[in-house]
Amino acid sequence: MTLSEIFQILILSAAPITELRASIPLAIIQFGFQWYEALFWAIIGNMVPVITLPWILLKIEPHMRRLPTPVHRFLNWRANKLEKQSAKWFIKYGRFSLVPLVAIPLPLTGAWTGCLAAWVFNLHPKNSIPFLTMGVLGAAIIVTTITTLGISLKELITG
Repeated sequence: MTLSEIFQILILSAAPITELRASIPLAIIQFGFQWYEALFWAIIGNMVPVITLPWILLKIEPHMRRLPTPVHRFLNWRANKLEKQSAKWFIKYGRFSLVPLVAIPLPLTGAWTGCLAAWVFNLHPKNSIPFLTMGVLGAAIIVTTITTLGISLKELITG
């Protein structure tokens, strides 16, 4: 485990789309990290947007609405889609809805989507960050388990 490899895992974990779904398998399979090392560094990296993005969205939202930029259009598109797909969940479960939204490792879920959902449903960062964190921990456990089970199954089959 080199500093360069750790840095790559941190960056990949913090990046939208890849997050820890890509960083944990990369750390274990490609870089040879132990599962607990991969889990630790991926969680640290994935927590960067969880801790910062809700506050950033809260602060820049009034300014973003005044500027017709591609980022603004993308955020509006994704926010509208999230609102249509998740409104029933948020009405019924409130901020607890963020946990499965972040934890289930599927496309268009994860920490970035959870942060955007918290913003769409007007959850203050103080109220959303703990639930986003639970989701990150859940996703990390799920991805680590699937990765290690996959490796064990491959070793069992190939002998």
